[in-house]
Amino acid sequence: SNFAKMTTNKGKQLFLEGLIDLIYDTEGNKVGFFGLFRDITERIKAEQKLKESEKKYRDILSNIEEGYYEISLDGNFTFVSDFYCKVLGFSKEEVLGKNASLIFDEKSMKNYNRLFAQLYKTGISFPPSNIIEVSTTRGKKISFEGSADLIYDSEGNRVGFFGLARDVSERKHAEQKLKESEKKYRDILENMMEGYYEVDLRGNHTFMNDYYCKTIGYSKEELLGQNFRLRYNEKRSKEVYKLFNQLYKNEISPPLVYENQLITQSGEIIYYEALADLKYDSEGNKVGFFGLIRDITERKKAEEKLKESEHNLKERIKEINCLYGISKLIEKPLKSVDEIIQKTLDLIPPAWQFPNLTCARIIFNNTEFKTYNFKETKWKLSASTEINKKELSIEVYYLKNKHFLEEEEDLTKDIINRLKIIIEKKQAEDNLRQFISIVSHELRTPVT
Repeated sequence: SNFAKMTTNKGKQLFLEGLIDLIYDTEGNKVGFFGLFRDITERIKAEQKLKESEKKYRDILSNIEEGYYEISLDGNFTFVSDFYCKVLGFSKEEVLGKNASLIFDEKSMKNYNRLFAQLYKTGISFPPSNIIEVSTTRGKKISFEGSADLIYDSEGNRVGFFGLARDVSERKHAEQKLKESEKKYRDILENMMEGYYEVDLRGNHTFMNDYYCKTIGYSKEELLGQNFRLRYNEKRSKEVYKLFNQLYKNEISPPLVYENQLITQSGEIIYYEALADLKYDSEGNKVGFFGLIRDITERKKAEEKLKESEHNLKERIKEINCLYGISKLIEKPLKSVDEIIQKTLDLIPPAWQFPNLTCARIIFNNTEFKTYNFKETKWKLSASTEINKKELSIEVYYLKNKHFLEEEEDLTKDIINRLKIIIEKKQAEDNLRQFISIVSHELRTPVT
C-alpha cells in the first residue's frame, strides 16, 4: 500500500503504489526482490481536485447565515463558520483547534457529550428540529436548533462530527412567555414582531395579534371565526391539517415547528416558518391550538439565489475543467491531430448542463468525428473557423428539448478557438520534426 512519486526520462510525473518482498533460493538465501506496482496518478490528481472542491464549499459554508461546525472525536473544533462564532460570542481564532470544554460550561458539555455519544453509538443523525440549551464559558445562554452527523474518513472510519446550528434563543424565550399567564402574554403578543394566533379544534380563528393580521393582509374582524384553511390552496391545506392532526394525537412532540406557504388577501403567496402547540382548558382538555408565524419570504428567496449560485458555480467548474482538459492535450503524447480531436470530443458532454443528453460532432478537413451517441436534432450550438484554409467546425446537440445557457454558447466558441491553437501547434511540431529529419538525413549522406 506504499506509494512513491517518480519522474520518467521524458519528464512525466507518476505516482506509483505497490509492494516489494524478498526472493529466496531453494536453500533459503536472499537472492533478490519481487514486487507489484500500480499507477495511481489519476487517483492522486482526483484527490487533489477533491481538496480544492472542499475548499470552495467551505468558503460557502463560512458565509451562510447558519452556524456550521466540525469537531473531532476528542472534542476539538476543526472547522467553524463565521456565523457560528458570532452566535457564540468568540472569534474564530479563539475557537479553532480548541476543545469544546473551553467554549461551553460544564453543564452544557455534559449535554453535548451525551448527545454525541448517542450519535457515535447509533449512527443516527440529529433531526434538524433538535434543540439544545447551552451556556458559554463567558456566561452567554443560547438555544440552538440544528442537526448533526458523523464525519467519516476515506476508509469509512468515524473521525468526528459536523453540524448546523441556528440560534433560536428568541423563539424559545417567546414560548416561555406564552406559558406564564393569559393576560400577561396577550399584552406581550400584541406588541411583539411575530404573528401570533389561536384556533379552535375545527381550525377557526379565535384570537390573533396585529402582526399576524399585518402578515397575511386581513383585519381582525375578517379573520375572527374564519377557518385557517381558506388561507391555503388545497395541497397546502391538507399538509397543515395533517401536521396539526398529528400534534393533536401526540404523534409529534410539541411544539410543532414547520414551514409552509399561505395566500394573502392580495393573492400574494408568502413563505413562513411557524411553531404551534395545543391549548388546554382548566381541566386539561384539548380545546384548540396556538402558534407563532414569521414571514421568511425574503430568506427563502435568498436561499433560492444561493442554490442558483451554487448551481452556476458547479457549471462554471465543469466548463473550466473542459477547457483545462483541452489545453492539457498538447502535453500528452498523442500521435495525430485525429486523436486530439477525438479526445476533445470526449471532454464536451460532461461540461454541459445535461451530460447524458449531450452529443457532439467535429469536422476537420472533410473528416467527421462524433461522440458515441451522436444524433442530429433541432437543439443545436455550433461554431467554426479555418486552419490553413481548411474548415474546422464543432456542433453540440441536445437529444431532448433543453435550453442552452449563454455560457454554453461562449464555451462552444472557446473550444473551437483552443482546438485551433492546439492543432496549429501540433502541425507546426510535425512539420519541424519532418524538416529536422530531412536535414539530418542530408548531413549523414556523403556527397558523391
